[in-house]
Amino acid sequence: MDGVFWINSYHELVTSSGSTIPGIVCLGSQVLHAVLLGDFVYYYAKAVGEGGAEMVLPTRELMV
Repeated sequence: MDGVFWINSYHELVTSSGSTIPGIVCLGSQVLHAVLLGDFVYYYAKAVGEGGAEMVLPTRELMV
């Protein structure tokens, strides 16, 4: 929902000089947020798929 709002409000973020950088930064942050949220959802769904086991996020020791 938040992303839809910013996509619809993108045209309002144009500066007086015509720069669209604020809009690009806003939309970029929304994409980054969705990627980070997707990472969490992946590990949550993986834990639920394994019979509701306790969710374990990766650590340095597990990544080696």
